[in-house]
Amino acid sequence: MKSTTGGERPARCPVRGFWNPTRACAELTRALLSAAPELHVLATSRHALDITGEHVLAVPPLSLEEAVSLLQDRAVAVRPGFQASEVNRE
Repeated sequence: MKSTTGGERPARCPVRGFWNPTRACAELTRALLSAAPELHVLATSRHALDITGEHVLAVPPLSLEEAVSLLQDRAVAVRPGFQASEVNRE
């Protein structure tokens, strides 16, 4: 499989939102990997898919301070000059 950049590198397939992985999510991932063994799938989920070759990285929750800082950073990236206030708090 060729990467989208035209080189002969393993392709990557990010999959976001496997929040409640079902058998269908695992079967889809197995089918993708069966069709393209060199494929790398990065899936975000609250639970492991329990498939062969899976590597799980547990990401702990952010503290309130870390979460607010991340939100502020992301908001500024989309809207430069954004400042959190009581008005936009909700």
